[in-house]
Amino acid sequence: MLRSGLATSEDEGVALTHLRAGEASISVRKLHVKHRGVSLGRGLFSLCCRPLEEEFQIFDFPQNRFAGSHEVEIGELSDLKKHLSEGDNQTTFVEITRFDETLAVDILNSWLTRDKRKLTKIQRNGWLKPQMLKCDTPLFLSLIYDQTLTWHSYDRTISKDFRSIVRTEDAVRYLFCQLSQRHGTVLFQSSMKYIRLIGGLTENELEDILSLDDDVLKSVFVHYLPSLLIFRLPGTLWIRIKNDMKKYLVEREIDGLTCIYFYHRSFQDYEFKNDRIFSNLDRYRLEYFSDKYQQPTLKEYQVDDKLKEKYRYSSSLVQTNRCLSVMQPIKMKTIKYNLRRIKQLLKDPSNASEYTLCDYEFMVAYLYICIYIYLIYEFKVNSLLNKWS
Repeated sequence: MLRSGLATSEDEGVALTHLRAGEASISVRKLHVKHRGVSLGRGLFSLCCRPLEEEFQIFDFPQNRFAGSHEVEIGELSDLKKHLSEGDNQTTFVEITRFDETLAVDILNSWLTRDKRKLTKIQRNGWLKPQMLKCDTPLFLSLIYDQTLTWHSYDRTISKDFRSIVRTEDAVRYLFCQLSQRHGTVLFQSSMKYIRLIGGLTENELEDILSLDDDVLKSVFVHYLPSLLIFRLPGTLWIRIKNDMKKYLVEREIDGLTCIYFYHRSFQDYEFKNDRIFSNLDRYRLEYFSDKYQQPTLKEYQVDDKLKEKYRYSSSLVQTNRCLSVMQPIKMKTIKYNLRRIKQLLKDPSNASEYTLCDYEFMVAYLYICIYIYLIYEFKVNSLLNKWS
């Protein structure tokens, strides 16, 4: 069941109602604010739909649709079950229940047989079985099993961190800690954070952004420096991370490009401890998608004293060529716009004014696309509202 309550913000002059179901949220607000820096008017009821991977989109909403502080209920789940259980669809409806211990053991044994592996008694009964009793999801069992692939027959003890795994979030944390030790904390965690921040990106984009991130480069180039003319992160480093994460990464089409994204929402929602400042990550994202350091523009790099002395640089600041991929322009020669760049530059409009509001070409493209998207969403939601009526 989907339920909402009305909440009012006096500071912004916004009456806001949230409806939440699964991975989508719907907001109904009385507009008295600006959306993405563009005034939308006063006293207008609008509906803002925000799927997991999309931005808020605005369209008109009837003034008499919601009144006062009335609650709104929409039986979405029951309606879906009703449609699935009717007619020929009944044979395609399979309810997935929570794991029990017997099913978990059967799946574990099948995985061990497939991988031609065996566990010692202490590994199976002392280490693994207590964790399996906590298991209630396929992802949890998969994460626990993956850790057994690193065990040896001569191992007699297991870490306290492994024993402390209780929930799926704990299993994800344990996996990320193991991979951080293997690949380097800054490099691995930054890779995961950029995938999360951008909402999926191509391998070339990820390698380019990591090559722009000075903190990542400093964690890798500790004892040596590459050529200043090709000052990039070695491509093999990301390939190793991808190979270790291949079960939990998928490819999906985003903005017409094949992008890497997390297989499960548990990875997307995971919060790293001692997180790097978000504004730094977002700054590198904006610099990349704004094409700020495209050739022949060079980017400064701060060299520590040890490397400065080793390479006999006259200054600790050196000019480097990051050799970034050629970025497609905002507007193509034909009437076609680079939707990916426009969406990334507008993820947080308050931080992107240098690359958006001050760029005439960008603003023309943005206004053109917004009008088009506005019309598409208006037609879609009017159709949805007719079903609710």
